[in-house]
Amino acid sequence: MPDSPFNSKDSLLLARALANELSEDEMVAFRLWLDADPARRWEYKQLQRAWADAGHLPREWDAEAALSTIRARAREEQMQPLATTSSTRLRWTEGRKAGSRWRRPAWGLAAACVIAVGISVIARSTHRPSPPPIATAIVREVSTKRGETAQLRFPDGTEIRLAPRSRLRYPNDMLGASRDLDLEGEAYVTAGAHGHAPLVIHTQLGSTRDVGTRFVVRAFPREPLAVVVVEGLVVLRSEKRVGDSARSPDSLFLRPRSLGTISASGELRERRNVSVESYVAWLEGRLVFADAPLSEVLETLSRWHAMDYRIADPDIADRRFSGTFSNEPLNEILDLVALTTNTRFERQGEMLVAHDDPTRSTRPSPIDRNPR
Repeated sequence: MPDSPFNSKDSLLLARALANELSEDEMVAFRLWLDADPARRWEYKQLQRAWADAGHLPREWDAEAALSTIRARAREEQMQPLATTSSTRLRWTEGRKAGSRWRRPAWGLAAACVIAVGISVIARSTHRPSPPPIATAIVREVSTKRGETAQLRFPDGTEIRLAPRSRLRYPNDMLGASRDLDLEGEAYVTAGAHGHAPLVIHTQLGSTRDVGTRFVVRAFPREPLAVVVVEGLVVLRSEKRVGDSARSPDSLFLRPRSLGTISASGELRERRNVSVESYVAWLEGRLVFADAPLSEVLETLSRWHAMDYRIADPDIADRRFSGTFSNEPLNEILDLVALTTNTRFERQGEMLVAHDDPTRSTRPSPIDRNPR
């Protein structure tokens, strides 16, 4: 029989986690510590269920009697593990003997008692079920074309919105031993809390590991990977190491309103207090550009409006544009872009070609449908 992955030194940490007494940084470290060992992660979930089933404890309770009651119940039920607590609820009894009554100073102490009993039951169990076996998962795929979006909901509670021209590969069983997803494109992710494994979004340049959160991942070819945290925390990890590893870490902890990027060379950067609204506006059908280069503007319009384009003068690709669009026709959008960036657009068949136009202000329209 394998030993419990928790030892007596872990009890206080586990108790503080169950009682929501960890700081934000401590919770990040705690989640990573759990994720490092599948057995540890699985058994902590059983302890969470036990803690939830225990309900609100009395203000005064007899810890010694509670311990004896649970151990007796465990022996009667052949030491069934805490995975069965949905049907065998933990019951706490108030003491009546003088000197045996302890006053509970905080939830942490109550949680510590649950943890102590839980570890004892799990470690002694002769019928402990193992975490879900790691097997070759059946992988499914969903993709969107230009101008299309998709929404997915999974049994573990995860919800994902795919932007146009994106592809997502995911395991058929999101409640199994793996929640590793592969993304090319852009997605808004609301991580579910019911899976056995951590939720990890893999891209060509790096991976994004959820620590209970909502976030946007933007991973288009030939563009840096960008992750914006809306709520909670994520760990952004680069697939490449750059230069001196001591000076160039391969991962970042991203908090709400933080933007993490990974360049093609693997370099990580973080920018805090970003405008999250501009990154999630597409969920409501709006496109927001904040000092974006013309090349990025045209690429985004290409995905959302099924538009083919080419930049004829490379020098104009980095001209900046800011603006917000909802349901405006493409011609009106291009008109404003051209006016702001001193650019002229012309149609060549189905292709939109962008040219430099220093006299743009004298032209009546940015689109020349009959180029000379």
